[in-house]
Amino acid sequence: MQQTVCIVGGGPAGMILALILARNGVPVTLLEAAQDFKREFRGDTVHPVILDLFDQMGLIDDIFNLEHVKATSFRYRTPTENFLAYDMTTSKYRYPFIALIRQSEMLEVLLEHAKQYPNFQIVMGARVEALLEQNQQITGVRYRQNNNLVDLPSSVVIGADGRFSKVRQLAQTEMLQLSPATDVLWFKLPKYPTDPPDSETDLYLSDKHYIAMLDRADHWQVGFSIPRGGFQAAKQQGVQTIQTVIQERIPWLADRMTQLTDFSQITLLSVQISRAKRWFKPGLLLIGDAAHVISPVGGVGINIAVQDAIATANSITTLLLENRLETRHLAAVQRRRNWQVAILQAQQVAIEKASTDAFEKNQGAKVPTALRFLRSMPLLRELPARLTAYGIIPEKLRPSLAFRSTQS
Repeated sequence: MQQTVCIVGGGPAGMILALILARNGVPVTLLEAAQDFKREFRGDTVHPVILDLFDQMGLIDDIFNLEHVKATSFRYRTPTENFLAYDMTTSKYRYPFIALIRQSEMLEVLLEHAKQYPNFQIVMGARVEALLEQNQQITGVRYRQNNNLVDLPSSVVIGADGRFSKVRQLAQTEMLQLSPATDVLWFKLPKYPTDPPDSETDLYLSDKHYIAMLDRADHWQVGFSIPRGGFQAAKQQGVQTIQTVIQERIPWLADRMTQLTDFSQITLLSVQISRAKRWFKPGLLLIGDAAHVISPVGGVGINIAVQDAIATANSITTLLLENRLETRHLAAVQRRRNWQVAILQAQQVAIEKASTDAFEKNQGAKVPTALRFLRSMPLLRELPARLTAYGIIPEKLRPSLAFRSTQS
């Protein structure tokens, strides 16, 4: 009997992995807890490594047909300087920019392509409630849809269901908890034609907060940092504190701050930095945020999650088709990806700690010393852009997987 796959979670990592497996002949069922993708996502950055993947898969035109903003540079804007952290326009990448694309629309494009393959199935509104197990081997999942419980047998379950992963919880996976220093309040502000054209993904630093700006074509997505666990205190203070800080720090936004009227317009992102000590069990593999929760620092969460999906597809597709997938192959995915994630998370913790220490000493946040050093060295100047675009060792889909089709 051919080995089958159940992927839990229809985010970018889960959807891309499902599409790759399906187009290469692997029977795959994707379970998504939501009824549709028509909701707000905070992580809408698509990095060059993912754009390269879409190119390999023949999807790049469909992706670029979606409304998007091309962010080519990133600046730290302190009260005393504008520090250019990187500029991708000087690189030789095929796609020298980060594309800001509505994730909901991108997922719909991927889903339409996946539906072309008869061995792909998706179940929307499917909430996983149990893992099926036999002889200490995960053999599928039990999910609820429309008050009906359904058992779905599967040769391997892929948990790609995000930072609050139900699969991870059911698998009783032990997590290594790191120590983020901040939480982030997210909200929208209108975008005007007179706004500065070079602020697509900038980070403004003040004495007590950092303010992240993302250009969403028709509006600004704004992230406002607060101390870890400080949401209730911030809520009690009201939006006036946020208004004042932004009006003083980013004067060109002052004319629209009155449109932020209360906390009902604000979403809390409780920052977490953690990773599973073991991403796999017999019959189960965790990827993306289900395996490792990334801080919003650098906006690389989707980047890392999708690279997990690529590594997984490269490792297991042929084995599934040949009925040879074993636990050791799932372990190999973690060995390949874990050390890169660990380095990234250590860097994020260090950056957040440095910022918090500066806040506590009333010194204001500063440009990270390591970044300033790299930018000062001609031979290392392009490294920050390279790490943002591709990570440490980028994953590239095997050409045989990118272009094989069950319809050929």
